[in-house]
Parts: sequence; structure tokens; C-alpha cells
Amino acid sequence: MVAFSCLARDSCEGIQFYRSGRIVASSALVTEAWAVHIACGMAVDMGISIAVFESDCHVLVDCMNNKNELEPWEIAVVVADMKQWACQKNWKFTWACREQNNAAHWFATNCLEKSSICFWVVFRLVGIPSYEG
Repeated sequence: MVAFSCLARDSCEGIQFYRSGRIVASSALVTEAWAVHIACGMAVDMGISIAVFESDCHVLVDCMNNKNELEPWEIAVVVADMKQWACQKNWKFTWACREQNNAAHWFATNCLEKSSICFWVVFRLVGIPSYEG
């Protein structure tokens, strides 16, 4: 069992909402794919059409950006699902090293202390102003 965290930030880097949880998966890659899938699902549910999704998993980001000739079979269905959503939206998928996002890492590790492994994904609500005064 591993922990994941999804954060949504506005254009001024303020956290608008987050979701953390646990998932049982066959590999780290599958866990990463499901974390991004959950973030995409949150964006779909909220009607967000412009967003940037960040992950520290190069393989997954490359799959989402059609840079892998052959997607790993274990994430093919999840990736296809996200690509279907993304083709109807103005979404981008980018790689970010873990050090660039301590907040998501903190949520995943501290909200789920019993899990020794954590994954995170961030998506930015592009063009959405900060709600801070």
C-alpha cells in the first residue's frame, strides 16, 4: 500500500484543494498513473478545462505526451482514459522533480503516516486568479 496526494494550485501557487489517499498497486508506475488519473478526474468533476498536471514520473509524462512509442501495458488503460479527457480540454502534462513540490509530498507522507512510500501530482488551474486578498 502506498500513499498519494493531488494538489490543485491557482496561478499564484496558492493551494485551492487537495486529495490524499492510499492505493494498492502492482508497481510504482501504476501508482503514479492512478494518482494522475485521480487528479484528472477531480478536474473533470470540477469542470476545469485549462490545467497543467505535474508528476515526477518521466515514463508517465512521456506517455501522456505521446513520446513513448509503446506504453507500458500495466498503465495503458489508465493512460487512454486520461488522454480521452485531455483531448477535450486544454491540459498539459509536465515533469517536475520532487524537490519542486514539497507541499504535495508533505500531504502524502504526513496525512498517511503508516505508508512508507508516497507519490504526488500537482495540477495548476491556469488563468485562475488567487483567492487571497
